[in-house]
Amino acid sequence: MQKINSIEELKQLASNKTVEGFILLNYNLKSSKSISYDVEKKLFHVFNYIDDTENDLTEEELKTESNIAEAIEKGAFFIDE
Repeated sequence: MQKINSIEELKQLASNKTVEGFILLNYNLKSSKSISYDVEKKLFHVFNYIDDTENDLTEEELKTESNIAEAIEKGAFFIDE
């Protein structure tokens, strides 16, 4: 398990491949996600296991339309190694 410290770090780890990650919630609950980053299109592809939804997000949308950026800022986003 690796804590992600920035969106740039997430980009590097998920560039043109899929990584499994999660947001650590209260009471040690997790919100699991599958994430990849398309370098050419500059898009994150996020699959949310909790409700089977998928989103393609720019970096700005990752900050405003998902809770991933906030979790990174709070030290609560991790990638399974």
